[in-house]
Amino acid sequence: NPELTEFVSLLEQAGQLERLSGDGPFTLLAPVNEAFEKLPEGTVEKWLDSSGTSALKGILQRHVIPDRIPGAVVDIDDRIDLTGVKLLRKDILCSNGVIHVIDSVMGAESE
Repeated sequence: NPELTEFVSLLEQAGQLERLSGDGPFTLLAPVNEAFEKLPEGTVEKWLDSSGTSALKGILQRHVIPDRIPGAVVDIDDRIDLTGVKLLRKDILCSNGVIHVIDSVMGAESE
């Protein structure tokens, strides 16, 4: 999806794509490219720096849930803090889970 290229790129750079290609099931809360543009300047670059790799992995882990959670319940699931996050699209079904597209990078404000 062209609107998720930044997120996919970060997953790849953090070595997470292979894991997400596994059996799952997974629920992926995928921020659109514009979500990364809203972050303070230099944030993504800091995550990509070798000293920020653990921060990047931590941010990405907040967007992956090891379970298949349909959009109807993702808003109320106690494992997900969606405070200030808008679900743009729900229930994009994949062979090993489901993707929900969101408008924000969760947890980035605490980095």
